[in-house]
Amino acid sequence: MDQSVAAEKPGEGRAAGRRSLLGRTVRYTALAVIASMLVTAAIELVFVVPFIPDVDLWIGMAIGAGVALLTATPTIYIFLSMQQRLTELLGQVHHLAGHDDLTGLRNRRSFLAEAARGYEASGRPAALLLIDIDHFKAVNDDYGHACGDAVLQRTAAAVERVAETTGALSARLGGEEFVLMLTIEKTEDAALVADAVRRYVEAQQVNYLGARLSVTVSIGVAAAPGGFRTDWLMSLADKALYRAKAEGRNRVVWYPAQAAAARAAE
Repeated sequence: MDQSVAAEKPGEGRAAGRRSLLGRTVRYTALAVIASMLVTAAIELVFVVPFIPDVDLWIGMAIGAGVALLTATPTIYIFLSMQQRLTELLGQVHHLAGHDDLTGLRNRRSFLAEAARGYEASGRPAALLLIDIDHFKAVNDDYGHACGDAVLQRTAAAVERVAETTGALSARLGGEEFVLMLTIEKTEDAALVADAVRRYVEAQQVNYLGARLSVTVSIGVAAAPGGFRTDWLMSLADKALYRAKAEGRNRVVWYPAQAAAARAAE
């Protein structure tokens, strides 16, 4: 599914990294050359000039600059290359630790941490959408786990598409369960988002070994004023999701707003 935000091309990122590396190499090499010239001049002034007064300091400084240029440039380049590669690897490790490798969405731990920072701490009203693929076990049983993975990826793409256009926080909680969290001004905001996810998933098809199949999702929604805990709000959305499944699936069910507000005040 097309993403609403275009990602940076890998080639462009590598080219920018090389330009940055070369620029830093030039700057540090220039500093090394200047430092070498100053040190050479100081040594000449202390140890040479007292014995040979008419010595040309510029010759020694030029030699020092040449030596520094020949030796420092490759050393600095190698060091900065290793530093840049290590930074990239650490960034990849950090990303993998917080994201699901199949779908690319945040995982549960990363979601809860970001929700605590961005939503709980803000004190603003928020809604949480708990999204579950209907009859997912049947997909795995009838078509195999590879097809199930394709369904998960397509569903994740639909969830992320809505998240990107609404500014919501998205994640795969595990199995066939996904989550969206967003700040709201009124409950209708979350209702529109939930229905958009349901319609996007229902409209798409997965082509697998000649078979064309589509899936639906059931969504439980809970909203609360500021001062909530994400795991608490998730438990309310889970109750609503259970009702959505019991009432026939492929639908959005709300946890009663009045009940959520009352429980938040407890």
